[in-house]
Amino acid sequence: MDRKNLFATLYLKNGEAVTNQDDLQIIGSAEEIVKLYNDSGIDKIILFDLSLDREEHLENLHKIKELLRVIEVPVYGAGNIHQIEDIRNLLFAGCQKVILDSTQSDFNTILEESFKRFGKEKLAAGLKKVDALFKQRENLETKFDELFIFNETIIDAVDNLTTMPFTPIISGAERDDYVKYLSLPNISGIGGPLTNSTQTDVMHLKNQLSESGIKVRRLDTSISWKDFHLDADGLMPVITQDYISSEVINFGYMNEYAFEHTIKHGKMTYYNKENGDIYMRGHENDHYQYIKSFTLDCHRKTLLAKISQIGNSCHSGKYSCFFEEIMRKDYLEKNTFKIFENLYQEMQQQRLEPVGNSYISHLVSKDTDEVLRKCGEMCLDLLIASKNEDSEAMRSDITDFMYHLMVLMTEHDIKWQDITNEFIQR
Repeated sequence: MDRKNLFATLYLKNGEAVTNQDDLQIIGSAEEIVKLYNDSGIDKIILFDLSLDREEHLENLHKIKELLRVIEVPVYGAGNIHQIEDIRNLLFAGCQKVILDSTQSDFNTILEESFKRFGKEKLAAGLKKVDALFKQRENLETKFDELFIFNETIIDAVDNLTTMPFTPIISGAERDDYVKYLSLPNISGIGGPLTNSTQTDVMHLKNQLSESGIKVRRLDTSISWKDFHLDADGLMPVITQDYISSEVINFGYMNEYAFEHTIKHGKMTYYNKENGDIYMRGHENDHYQYIKSFTLDCHRKTLLAKISQIGNSCHSGKYSCFFEEIMRKDYLEKNTFKIFENLYQEMQQQRLEPVGNSYISHLVSKDTDEVLRKCGEMCLDLLIASKNEDSEAMRSDITDFMYHLMVLMTEHDIKWQDITNEFIQR
Protein backbone atom coordinates (compact mmCIF):
# COMPACT_ATOMS: atom_id res chain seq x y z
CA MET A 1 0.00 0.00 0.00
CA ASP A 2 1.57 3.26 -1.18
CA ARG A 3 0.27 6.14 0.96
CA LYS A 4 -2.27 6.18 3.77
CA ASN A 5 -5.18 8.61 3.49
CA LEU A 6 -6.48 11.01 6.11
CA PHE A 7 -10.28 11.31 5.89
CA ALA A 8 -12.44 14.13 7.19
CA THR A 9 -16.17 13.52 7.60
CA LEU A 10 -18.74 16.27 7.29
CA TYR A 11 -22.10 15.30 8.76
CA LEU A 12 -25.17 16.97 7.25
CA LYS A 13 -28.50 17.47 9.00
CA ASN A 14 -31.21 19.55 7.32
CA GLY A 15 -28.59 20.95 4.96
CA GLU A 16 -26.39 22.12 7.87
CA ALA A 17 -23.01 20.87 9.07
CA VAL A 18 -23.28 19.22 12.51
CA THR A 19 -20.75 17.74 14.93
CA ASN A 20 -21.46 14.03 14.33
CA GLN A 21 -24.17 11.36 14.31
CA ASP A 22 -24.75 11.65 18.05
CA ASP A 23 -24.32 15.41 18.44
CA LEU A 24 -26.43 17.41 15.99
CA GLN A 25 -25.06 20.80 17.03
CA ILE A 26 -24.49 23.09 14.03
CA ILE A 27 -20.75 23.77 13.76
CA GLY A 28 -20.57 26.48 11.09
CA SER A 29 -20.68 27.02 7.35
CA ALA A 30 -20.40 23.73 5.50
CA GLU A 31 -18.80 25.51 2.54
CA GLU A 32 -16.09 27.08 4.71
CA ILE A 33 -15.39 23.79 6.48
CA VAL A 34 -14.89 21.75 3.31
CA LYS A 35 -12.81 24.54 1.78
CA LEU A 36 -10.51 24.33 4.81
CA TYR A 37 -10.37 20.53 4.52
CA ASN A 38 -9.56 20.95 0.86
CA ASP A 39 -6.70 23.40 1.47
CA SER A 40 -5.26 22.07 4.71
CA GLY A 41 -4.02 18.68 3.46
CA ILE A 42 -6.97 16.32 4.04
CA ASP A 43 -6.71 13.58 1.41
CA LYS A 44 -10.37 12.59 1.09
CA ILE A 45 -13.73 13.77 2.42
CA ILE A 46 -16.85 11.83 3.40
CA LEU A 47 -20.12 13.74 3.08
CA PHE A 48 -22.49 11.93 5.43
CA ASP A 49 -26.24 12.41 5.07
CA LEU A 50 -28.01 12.13 8.45
CA SER A 51 -31.50 12.70 7.05
CA LEU A 52 -34.47 10.83 8.51
CA ASP A 53 -36.91 11.18 5.63
CA ARG A 54 -37.02 11.64 1.87
CA GLU A 55 -37.61 15.39 2.01
CA GLU A 56 -34.62 15.98 4.24
CA HIS A 57 -32.54 13.61 2.11
CA LEU A 58 -33.24 15.70 -0.99
CA GLU A 59 -32.27 18.84 0.93
CA ASN A 60 -28.97 17.26 1.96
CA LEU A 61 -28.38 16.03 -1.59
CA HIS A 62 -28.76 19.60 -2.83
CA LYS A 63 -26.21 20.73 -0.23
CA ILE A 64 -23.82 17.94 -1.27
CA LYS A 65 -24.02 19.12 -4.90
CA GLU A 66 -23.16 22.66 -3.76
CA LEU A 67 -20.23 21.45 -1.66
CA LEU A 68 -18.80 19.37 -4.48
CA ARG A 69 -18.36 22.57 -6.48
CA VAL A 70 -15.93 23.75 -3.80
CA ILE A 71 -14.07 20.50 -3.08
CA GLU A 72 -11.07 19.41 -5.14
CA VAL A 73 -10.05 16.23 -3.29
CA PRO A 74 -11.92 12.91 -3.77
CA VAL A 75 -15.31 12.76 -2.04
CA TYR A 76 -17.25 9.73 -0.77
CA GLY A 77 -21.02 9.93 -0.29
CA ALA A 78 -22.66 8.10 2.62
CA GLY A 79 -25.84 7.90 4.66
CA ASN A 80 -29.51 7.24 3.86
CA ILE A 81 -28.86 5.35 0.63
CA HIS A 82 -31.85 3.11 -0.08
CA GLN A 83 -32.36 3.33 -3.82
CA ILE A 84 -30.20 2.96 -6.91
CA GLU A 85 -31.23 6.54 -7.69
CA ASP A 86 -29.49 7.72 -4.48
CA ILE A 87 -26.22 6.21 -5.68
CA ARG A 88 -26.63 7.63 -9.16
CA ASN A 89 -27.35 11.12 -7.80
CA LEU A 90 -24.25 11.09 -5.59
CA LEU A 91 -21.98 9.83 -8.37
CA PHE A 92 -23.39 12.26 -10.92
CA ALA A 93 -22.95 15.08 -8.41
CA GLY A 94 -19.23 14.31 -8.37
CA CYS A 95 -18.65 11.76 -5.60
CA GLN A 96 -15.84 9.34 -6.37
CA LYS A 97 -17.48 6.52 -4.42
CA VAL A 98 -20.58 5.74 -2.42
CA ILE A 99 -20.49 3.94 0.94
CA LEU A 100 -23.32 1.43 1.42
CA ASP A 101 -24.44 0.52 4.96
CA SER A 102 -24.16 -3.27 5.32
CA THR A 103 -26.58 -3.25 8.29
CA GLN A 104 -29.51 -1.99 6.20
CA SER A 105 -32.29 -4.48 5.53
CA ASP A 106 -32.22 -3.64 1.82
CA PHE A 107 -28.43 -3.92 1.58
CA ASN A 108 -28.25 -7.04 -0.60
CA THR A 109 -30.95 -5.82 -2.96
CA ILE A 110 -29.36 -2.46 -3.62
CA LEU A 111 -25.88 -4.06 -3.77
CA GLU A 112 -26.69 -6.38 -6.67
CA GLU A 113 -28.22 -3.67 -8.78
CA SER A 114 -25.56 -1.05 -8.01
CA PHE A 115 -22.73 -3.49 -8.69
CA LYS A 116 -24.13 -4.33 -12.12
CA ARG A 117 -24.72 -0.70 -12.98
CA PHE A 118 -21.68 1.08 -11.53
CA GLY A 119 -19.03 -1.57 -10.83
CA LYS A 120 -17.04 -2.24 -7.66
CA GLU A 121 -14.69 0.71 -8.16
CA LYS A 122 -17.56 3.08 -7.34
CA LEU A 123 -18.71 1.21 -4.23
CA ALA A 124 -17.48 0.83 -0.66
CA ALA A 125 -19.11 -1.09 2.18
CA GLY A 126 -19.70 0.38 5.61
CA LEU A 127 -19.40 -2.13 8.50
CA LYS A 128 -20.60 -1.68 12.07
CA LYS A 129 -20.67 -5.39 12.99
CA VAL A 130 -18.18 -8.08 12.11
CA ASP A 131 -21.06 -10.50 11.40
CA ALA A 132 -21.48 -9.02 7.93
CA LEU A 133 -17.92 -9.99 7.07
CA PHE A 134 -18.38 -13.52 8.45
CA LYS A 135 -21.58 -14.10 6.52
CA GLN A 136 -20.82 -12.22 3.28
CA ARG A 137 -17.06 -12.19 2.99
CA GLU A 138 -16.95 -13.41 -0.62
CA ASN A 139 -19.74 -11.06 -1.64
CA LEU A 140 -18.04 -8.08 -0.04
CA GLU A 141 -14.63 -8.88 -1.49
CA THR A 142 -16.07 -9.40 -4.97
CA LYS A 143 -18.38 -6.41 -5.22
CA PHE A 144 -16.66 -3.68 -3.22
CA ASP A 145 -13.43 -1.80 -3.74
CA GLU A 146 -12.81 -1.08 -0.05
CA LEU A 147 -14.39 -1.18 3.40
CA PHE A 148 -15.18 1.48 5.98
CA ILE A 149 -15.36 0.48 9.64
CA PHE A 150 -17.71 2.58 11.76
CA ASN A 151 -17.07 0.62 14.96
CA GLU A 152 -13.46 0.57 16.10
CA THR A 153 -14.03 -2.43 18.40
CA ILE A 154 -14.11 -4.69 15.33
CA ILE A 155 -10.94 -3.35 13.65
CA ASP A 156 -8.71 -6.23 14.78
CA ALA A 157 -11.30 -8.82 13.73
CA VAL A 158 -11.67 -7.25 10.29
CA ASP A 159 -7.89 -7.12 9.90
CA ASN A 160 -7.70 -10.88 10.61
CA LEU A 161 -10.61 -11.83 8.36
CA THR A 162 -9.78 -10.06 5.09
CA THR A 163 -6.94 -8.55 3.11
CA MET A 164 -9.23 -5.90 1.64
CA PRO A 165 -8.07 -2.32 2.23
CA PHE A 166 -10.23 -0.66 4.88
CA THR A 167 -10.60 2.67 6.61
CA PRO A 168 -11.74 2.90 10.22
CA ILE A 169 -13.63 5.95 11.46
CA ILE A 170 -12.50 6.05 15.09
CA SER A 171 -13.63 7.95 18.17
CA GLY A 172 -10.12 8.73 19.44
CA ALA A 173 -8.66 12.16 18.80
CA GLU A 174 -5.01 11.57 19.70
CA ARG A 175 -2.08 11.23 17.34
CA ASP A 176 -1.15 7.91 18.95
CA ASP A 177 -4.56 6.50 17.99
CA TYR A 178 -3.82 7.31 14.36
CA VAL A 179 -0.31 5.84 14.52
CA LYS A 180 -1.63 2.65 16.13
CA TYR A 181 -4.20 1.91 13.45
CA LEU A 182 -2.35 3.23 10.42
CA SER A 183 0.51 0.86 11.27
CA LEU A 184 -1.74 -2.09 10.32
CA PRO A 185 -0.92 -3.13 6.73
CA ASN A 186 -4.52 -3.48 5.50
CA ILE A 187 -5.66 -0.10 6.77
CA SER A 188 -5.58 2.32 3.83
CA GLY A 189 -6.76 5.40 5.68
CA ILE A 190 -8.33 6.72 8.85
CA GLY A 191 -10.82 9.33 10.01
CA GLY A 192 -12.21 10.68 13.24
CA PRO A 193 -12.51 13.75 15.46
CA LEU A 194 -8.86 14.72 14.97
CA THR A 195 -9.11 15.03 11.20
CA ASN A 196 -12.68 16.38 11.38
CA SER A 197 -11.57 19.32 13.54
CA THR A 198 -10.85 22.52 11.63
CA GLN A 199 -8.32 23.38 14.36
CA THR A 200 -6.05 20.46 13.46
CA ASP A 201 -2.85 21.33 11.60
CA VAL A 202 -3.18 18.50 9.10
CA MET A 203 0.26 18.91 7.55
CA HIS A 204 1.86 18.91 11.01
CA LEU A 205 -0.05 15.72 11.80
CA LYS A 206 1.22 14.18 8.57
CA ASN A 207 4.78 15.10 9.52
CA GLN A 208 4.30 13.40 12.89
CA LEU A 209 2.88 10.29 11.23
CA SER A 210 5.77 10.22 8.79
CA GLU A 211 8.25 10.41 11.68
CA SER A 212 6.48 7.37 13.14
CA GLY A 213 7.06 5.41 9.95
CA ILE A 214 3.61 5.93 8.40
CA LYS A 215 3.68 6.75 4.68
CA VAL A 216 1.35 9.68 4.00
CA ARG A 217 0.95 12.28 1.27
CA ARG A 218 3.14 15.27 2.04
CA LEU A 219 4.39 18.18 0.02
CA ASP A 220 7.74 17.68 -1.65
CA THR A 221 9.93 19.60 -4.07
CA SER A 222 12.08 18.33 -6.93
CA ILE A 223 14.72 21.02 -6.34
CA SER A 224 16.35 21.75 -3.00
CA TRP A 225 17.22 25.15 -1.55
CA LYS A 226 20.92 24.78 -2.42
CA ASP A 227 20.03 24.71 -6.13
CA PHE A 228 18.41 28.19 -6.02
CA HIS A 229 20.29 31.30 -7.21
CA LEU A 230 19.77 33.60 -4.25
CA ASP A 231 20.01 37.39 -4.13
CA ALA A 232 22.82 39.32 -2.44
CA ASP A 233 21.16 38.81 0.96
CA GLY A 234 20.88 35.05 0.50
CA LEU A 235 17.13 35.27 -0.07
CA MET A 236 14.68 34.04 -2.70
CA PRO A 237 12.06 36.52 -4.04
CA VAL A 238 8.54 35.04 -4.14
CA ILE A 239 5.53 36.16 -6.17
CA THR A 240 2.15 34.75 -5.09
CA GLN A 241 -0.84 34.28 -7.37
CA ASP A 242 -4.40 33.15 -6.75
CA TYR A 243 -4.40 29.57 -8.08
CA ILE A 244 -7.81 30.00 -9.73
CA SER A 245 -7.83 33.56 -11.11
CA SER A 246 -4.02 34.01 -11.46
CA GLU A 247 -4.42 37.42 -9.78
CA VAL A 248 -1.13 38.56 -8.23
CA ILE A 249 -1.61 38.64 -4.44
CA ASN A 250 1.68 39.80 -2.93
CA PHE A 251 5.46 39.82 -3.17
CA GLY A 252 7.90 38.70 -0.48
CA TYR A 253 11.11 36.87 0.36
CA MET A 254 12.07 33.50 1.75
CA ASN A 255 15.19 32.25 3.46
CA GLU A 256 15.86 28.53 3.70
CA TYR A 257 13.89 28.15 6.93
CA ALA A 258 10.81 29.94 5.50
CA PHE A 259 10.94 27.78 2.37
CA GLU A 260 11.25 24.53 4.30
CA HIS A 261 8.54 25.63 6.75
CA THR A 262 6.17 26.31 3.82
CA ILE A 263 6.80 22.85 2.37
CA LYS A 264 6.40 21.21 5.78
CA HIS A 265 3.21 22.97 6.87
CA GLY A 266 1.60 23.83 3.52
CA LYS A 267 1.15 27.50 4.46
CA MET A 268 3.14 30.37 2.95
CA THR A 269 5.90 31.50 5.29
CA TYR A 270 8.14 34.50 4.61
CA TYR A 271 11.30 36.25 5.74
CA ASN A 272 10.92 39.92 6.72
CA LYS A 273 13.86 41.84 5.31
CA GLU A 274 13.28 44.81 7.61
CA ASN A 275 13.54 43.04 10.95
CA GLY A 276 14.76 39.54 10.13
CA ASP A 277 11.56 37.89 11.44
CA ILE A 278 10.02 34.72 10.05
CA TYR A 279 6.25 34.98 9.70
CA MET A 280 3.46 32.78 8.42
CA ARG A 281 1.04 34.80 6.33
CA GLY A 282 -2.35 34.99 8.05
CA HIS A 283 -1.13 33.65 11.40
CA GLU A 284 -2.71 36.58 13.29
CA ASN A 285 -6.13 36.52 11.61
CA ASP A 286 -6.41 33.01 10.08
CA HIS A 287 -6.13 34.50 6.58
CA TYR A 288 -3.64 31.82 5.62
CA GLN A 289 -2.17 31.26 2.19
CA TYR A 290 -2.31 27.53 1.41
CA ILE A 291 0.34 26.55 -1.12
CA LYS A 292 -0.85 24.76 -4.27
CA SER A 293 2.38 24.81 -6.29
CA PHE A 294 5.84 26.33 -6.59
CA THR A 295 7.29 27.19 -10.01
CA LEU A 296 10.89 28.34 -10.45
CA ASP A 297 11.87 30.85 -13.14
CA CYS A 298 14.39 29.98 -15.87
CA HIS A 299 17.32 31.53 -13.95
CA ARG A 300 16.26 29.92 -10.66
CA LYS A 301 16.20 33.38 -9.11
CA THR A 302 12.47 33.82 -8.37
CA LEU A 303 9.67 31.57 -7.11
CA LEU A 304 6.07 31.76 -8.32
CA ALA A 305 3.68 30.43 -5.71
CA LYS A 306 0.12 29.48 -6.66
CA ILE A 307 -1.94 29.73 -3.48
CA SER A 308 -5.43 29.52 -2.05
CA GLN A 309 -5.94 32.74 -0.12
CA ILE A 310 -8.28 32.70 2.86
CA GLY A 311 -9.77 36.13 3.46
CA ASN A 312 -7.64 39.10 2.46
CA SER A 313 -3.88 39.25 2.11
CA CYS A 314 -3.03 42.95 2.28
CA HIS A 315 -2.69 44.81 5.58
CA SER A 316 -4.95 47.47 4.05
CA GLY A 317 -7.85 44.99 4.07
CA LYS A 318 -7.69 44.39 0.32
CA TYR A 319 -7.60 40.90 -1.14
CA SER A 320 -4.38 41.68 -3.04
CA CYS A 321 -1.52 44.05 -2.27
CA PHE A 322 -1.61 45.16 -5.91
CA PHE A 323 -4.67 47.41 -6.06
CA GLU A 324 -3.35 50.94 -6.74
CA GLU A 325 -3.41 51.39 -10.53
CA ILE A 326 -1.18 54.32 -11.50
CA MET A 327 -1.29 54.03 -15.29
CA ARG A 328 -3.51 52.36 -17.85
CA LYS A 329 -3.30 52.24 -21.63
CA ASP A 330 -6.56 51.42 -23.38
CA TYR A 331 -6.49 47.93 -24.83
CA LEU A 332 -8.87 45.23 -25.85
CA GLU A 333 -9.09 42.42 -23.32
CA LYS A 334 -8.19 39.08 -24.95
CA ASN A 335 -8.39 36.81 -21.92
CA THR A 336 -11.49 34.69 -22.62
CA PHE A 337 -12.60 34.25 -19.03
CA LYS A 338 -12.02 37.92 -18.16
CA ILE A 339 -14.10 38.99 -21.17
CA PHE A 340 -17.04 36.96 -19.89
CA GLU A 341 -16.47 38.05 -16.30
CA ASN A 342 -16.19 41.75 -17.19
CA LEU A 343 -19.38 41.63 -19.26
CA TYR A 344 -21.15 39.80 -16.45
CA GLN A 345 -20.07 42.47 -13.95
CA GLU A 346 -21.25 45.21 -16.32
CA MET A 347 -24.65 43.54 -16.62
CA GLN A 348 -24.89 43.24 -12.84
CA GLN A 349 -23.98 46.89 -12.41
CA GLN A 350 -26.50 48.12 -14.97
CA ARG A 351 -29.17 45.99 -13.35
CA LEU A 352 -28.63 48.15 -10.25
CA GLU A 353 -27.86 51.41 -12.05
CA PRO A 354 -29.35 51.58 -15.59
CA VAL A 355 -27.37 53.58 -18.14
CA GLY A 356 -29.33 55.70 -20.62
CA ASN A 357 -29.96 53.94 -23.91
CA SER A 358 -27.62 51.05 -23.12
CA TYR A 359 -28.78 47.76 -24.64
CA ILE A 360 -27.72 45.95 -21.48
CA SER A 361 -29.89 48.25 -19.37
CA HIS A 362 -32.74 47.68 -21.81
CA LEU A 363 -32.39 43.90 -21.49
CA VAL A 364 -32.06 43.72 -17.73
CA SER A 365 -35.12 45.94 -17.35
CA LYS A 366 -37.27 43.42 -19.25
CA ASP A 367 -39.11 40.63 -17.52
CA THR A 368 -37.76 37.10 -17.75
CA ASP A 369 -40.27 35.97 -20.38
CA GLU A 370 -39.00 38.58 -22.84
CA VAL A 371 -35.39 37.49 -22.40
CA LEU A 372 -36.37 33.83 -22.66
CA ARG A 373 -38.16 34.58 -25.93
CA LYS A 374 -34.99 36.20 -27.30
CA CYS A 375 -32.90 33.20 -26.21
CA GLY A 376 -35.36 30.85 -27.92
CA GLU A 377 -35.22 32.81 -31.17
CA MET A 378 -31.45 32.87 -31.20
CA CYS A 379 -31.18 29.20 -30.36
CA LEU A 380 -33.40 28.44 -33.37
CA ASP A 381 -31.25 30.70 -35.58
CA LEU A 382 -28.17 28.79 -34.38
CA LEU A 383 -29.71 25.42 -35.24
CA ILE A 384 -30.62 26.65 -38.73
CA ALA A 385 -27.09 28.00 -39.28
CA SER A 386 -25.61 24.69 -38.14
CA LYS A 387 -27.95 22.75 -40.44
CA ASN A 388 -26.87 25.00 -43.33
CA GLU A 389 -23.18 24.52 -42.35
CA ASP A 390 -22.80 28.31 -42.17
CA SER A 391 -19.88 28.73 -39.76
CA GLU A 392 -19.86 32.53 -39.94
CA ALA A 393 -23.56 32.72 -39.08
CA MET A 394 -23.00 30.18 -36.29
CA ARG A 395 -20.32 32.36 -34.67
CA SER A 396 -22.69 35.33 -34.74
CA ASP A 397 -25.65 33.32 -33.42
CA ILE A 398 -23.61 31.70 -30.64
CA THR A 399 -22.41 35.14 -29.54
CA ASP A 400 -25.95 36.54 -29.52
CA PHE A 401 -27.29 33.52 -27.66
CA MET A 402 -24.59 33.59 -24.98
CA TYR A 403 -24.98 37.36 -24.56
CA HIS A 404 -28.66 36.99 -23.72
CA LEU A 405 -28.01 33.87 -21.68
CA MET A 406 -25.75 35.94 -19.45
CA VAL A 407 -28.66 38.28 -18.77
CA LEU A 408 -30.53 35.27 -17.36
CA MET A 409 -27.46 34.34 -15.32
CA THR A 410 -27.35 37.77 -13.68
CA GLU A 411 -31.08 37.60 -12.95
CA HIS A 412 -30.65 34.30 -11.08
CA ASP A 413 -27.25 35.24 -9.58
CA ILE A 414 -25.51 32.38 -11.40
CA LYS A 415 -21.83 33.28 -11.77
CA TRP A 416 -19.31 32.06 -14.31
CA GLN A 417 -17.45 30.28 -11.51
CA ASP A 418 -20.62 28.28 -10.88
CA ILE A 419 -20.66 27.22 -14.52
CA THR A 420 -16.99 26.24 -14.64
CA ASN A 421 -17.43 24.25 -11.42
CA GLU A 422 -20.24 22.33 -13.09
CA PHE A 423 -17.95 21.48 -16.01
CA ILE A 424 -15.25 20.28 -13.60
CA GLN A 425 -17.68 17.89 -11.90
CA ARG A 426 -18.79 16.32 -15.19
